[in-house]
Amino acid sequence: MVEESIIGFDIRKPYQKNPEWFKKSILKQDIETVVSIDDFVFPEVEEVVSLCKENTVGFLLSLPDSVSQDKNYWNIALAIDKSIKQELEQKFGQKLIDHDQTVDNLLEKGWEFLGYDIVDINGMISGLTNCGYTTEHKAELLEFLPLLNKFGLFNDRNTAQDFCKTRDIQITEHAPFYPVAIYRK
Repeated sequence: MVEESIIGFDIRKPYQKNPEWFKKSILKQDIETVVSIDDFVFPEVEEVVSLCKENTVGFLLSLPDSVSQDKNYWNIALAIDKSIKQELEQKFGQKLIDHDQTVDNLLEKGWEFLGYDIVDINGMISGLTNCGYTTEHKAELLEFLPLLNKFGLFNDRNTAQDFCKTRDIQITEHAPFYPVAIYRK
């Protein structure tokens, strides 16, 4: 089993559907609610944007009570494979934040696993929801379509990793992509 490290928290507001962008950028068109690590797709709450500069990745160390209780916002936690975290720390020479909380702690506290996004770590750009799809790319990715959940994320880490490999080839300027788990409370 893969051990994941929490890399941060954030507060997001649900995406307001833009039909033209949605058609070009979302692989599965019947998604109920688009969820992504990418703040262009799943926007941050303005009140916390300045707080998100607390660490090198740009996420919160914890959730501020004043905003996180708002029912219109989604509190999210992000986690990556510990080996990928170490690889990224070596590559960028930065220490990604560590949390006392583990994924197990979050789940015990009522957090829900939403799925895996795939992300260009250099810019926190989602390869699932913010890189677009050419007709050729869509044809190459048809096998993944039924594996996306109602949030447009993968439920399985290995599937997300396979999708990363394909997107690495399709979108070399954003490669490599990594799976990032998203949790919600």
